[in-house]
Amino acid sequence: MIRSIAGFHQDEAGDWVAELSCLHNQHVRHRPPFQNRPWVLDPEGRKERLDSPIDCPLCDRTELPADVSLLRVAGPWTRDTLPAGLRRRHRTAAGVWGVLSVTEGTVGLRIE
Repeated sequence: MIRSIAGFHQDEAGDWVAELSCLHNQHVRHRPPFQNRPWVLDPEGRKERLDSPIDCPLCDRTELPADVSLLRVAGPWTRDTLPAGLRRRHRTAAGVWGVLSVTEGTVGLRIE
């Protein structure tokens, strides 16, 4: 899924890591010829990349970010008590994740 770069930090080895809008982190190394990102070595280059799109494979796999914290719990619901808002297309705010637990039966879910 395409996300945006919200910031940068260096890991313990000194490699640059992009902080994404989804709360995941992704290394953005410059190691030619396989990873050609000279902009990551320059503070101005990193600044110019803020808010730029980047693919997040962790979002593609629906993995929760490491530092996510529980905000609230809703439910449990049955077929008859599921709120109408959850029966139609909707989105969470940027940086907000949801976890769906099915304890009985089946549910259809499409992530776009």
